[in-house]
Amino acid sequence: VAVVERLVNLCRQSMNYAFLPTMSRCHADGDITGMVELNRRANVIVGTLIYPLLAFAFVFSEEIVTLVYTATYIEAAPVMRLYILGLAAMAVETGTVTLQLRQGRHQLIMSAGLLALSIPVSWLAALQFGLPGAALGSVTAIYFDRYFTLRMMAGKTDTPIRRLQDWRSLALWVAFGAISALCAWGVVEACLPAAGAFTRLALAGICMAVVYGALQVCFGIGRAQLTAILT
Repeated sequence: VAVVERLVNLCRQSMNYAFLPTMSRCHADGDITGMVELNRRANVIVGTLIYPLLAFAFVFSEEIVTLVYTATYIEAAPVMRLYILGLAAMAVETGTVTLQLRQGRHQLIMSAGLLALSIPVSWLAALQFGLPGAALGSVTAIYFDRYFTLRMMAGKTDTPIRRLQDWRSLALWVAFGAISALCAWGVVEACLPAAGAFTRLALAGICMAVVYGALQVCFGIGRAQLTAILT
């Protein structure tokens, strides 16, 4: 989970460094719409990279845990899957807009409240569901954080939540990632049902890359669309 989280943060930070100066200029010029649009673009780019990775890690969590920590820790796979659902929400980056809007105090208060919520949720879920339930509080807090932050952003920028992000494109990347990961899992189960974790992951990675690319071509998500997002 830590490795996947670092990759998510790396992609998000790269986009932040690339877009933040321009977003700052937009905010200084009073171009709130332009600032929001840059955030939308950055999150679509991050989603393009992150969602297939998260789908891959979700489907092949047992193989990843076995490869990294050995089969002794295979029970950590359900916890990893649950936490990956939380990382999917974190791909929608809101920190840059919050920074420009100078809402640090709002975020601090909200984070304290969500911490107070996540602790009892994790404790009760752990009693009910065991080890996977312990991660439920953190995942719940992540989704509440994104919801309340988006509501704050909508109010401060006079932009409806449905327009704050390119939800259609984000949903498309999630769907493409899920379909690709499931297809890869089907191929691996058919061809290498008893192979080692590394061999299964290697074949799955190749299959997923092929299917993910094919889906983009079939649905017309090509160079022109990506160029429009980047420019």
